[in-house]
Amino acid sequence: MATSSSFASAAFNLYTAQKEIEHRKPRLSRMSFVRDCFRLSGSVLPRIFPSVLFLTLYATLIALADLVWERKWTTSYSITSSLSVVVGLLLVFRNSTSYDRWYEGRKLWQDASTTTRSLATLIWINVEADKDADKKQWRLDRKRRALRLLSAFMVAVKHDLRAEKGTAWADLKGVLPCEWLRADAIEINQEFAKHSGTTSDDLEQATGSSPPSESSPLLLATGDPLVGASDRSISLPLRIIAELHSYLASTRRAGLIDDLGPAGFSLLNTQLVNLSTLAASMQRISTTPTPLIYAIHLKQSSFVYLATLPLALVGELGWKMVPFVTVFSMMLIGLEGISSEIEDPFGEDKSDHPLDLWCSRLRWEIELLMRDVEPGVHDE
Repeated sequence: MATSSSFASAAFNLYTAQKEIEHRKPRLSRMSFVRDCFRLSGSVLPRIFPSVLFLTLYATLIALADLVWERKWTTSYSITSSLSVVVGLLLVFRNSTSYDRWYEGRKLWQDASTTTRSLATLIWINVEADKDADKKQWRLDRKRRALRLLSAFMVAVKHDLRAEKGTAWADLKGVLPCEWLRADAIEINQEFAKHSGTTSDDLEQATGSSPPSESSPLLLATGDPLVGASDRSISLPLRIIAELHSYLASTRRAGLIDDLGPAGFSLLNTQLVNLSTLAASMQRISTTPTPLIYAIHLKQSSFVYLATLPLALVGELGWKMVPFVTVFSMMLIGLEGISSEIEDPFGEDKSDHPLDLWCSRLRWEIELLMRDVEPGVHDE
């Protein structure tokens, strides 16, 4: 059986690795404005390059038609300027709502992390472990299990937000109970056998092995998801919350939290309910996309404006209008691209929140709590 020091060491190694990954991500320079202007890594330019290139070629074709084939365009720039006002208002609303979702996601995650730390501290200090000397070690192990389930809850919420089902993920090992991992591995292997026609001998050998690959634990060799293994079981965050409620109820029945009183027990349960509510709010952000009709209309309006812009500028600027159209296209399409990237802040894009780092840090802090702080309340 793994000791507390080994759990703490594993948590520290994971946290150190995530910090190194986060350190290698591109960041803004605090001193050089110009250097950031010419950066491609982390910017929206690679994402919008095909659309900008298409509009640049379109503007070049308009310039050639005007200069070579002497097609004289008579579009008034006043019409284009009127369109720019409408497009600007649409983009401002789109950008502001996306940033609000990004910022709200950060606040919700911070609130959930703070609640998890507070609840872990309350359980570690206030739940007795030595009321019955014969069960002291067993109760202490149960308390450690509950605290590790708290850290596993945030990891499970992260995977749930990213639509990553199952328990066979590297960052869930060491925080989820071993019996959960074994049971889920058996269920996954049974689903795999049912879909792939594996023999009973192969299944018996598979269920005795380690869980499936952490990179895609619920995928068949053909790439089809094992729907049964994920959709027929309770979600992992809800499963953890139910287990923690059961633990608190059993400790109260055993008289291990009598010092807290009814109000203290109510506080612990309220904290668990708050965690569930915060996770649901994050799920709301992740699963509520921008209305399709609005997103399509914004792109159509932007395209109409950018398509009429060369016709309005070519009469005055000639071929010189091509770079201006390129710049305008980059600015408008870039704003829309930024909005579409940050509207779901829980993914793995460069601008999304570093959930892997935050989860590993929370796990490390809880392990430090169990290692460095004496459990229970002591007489003065």
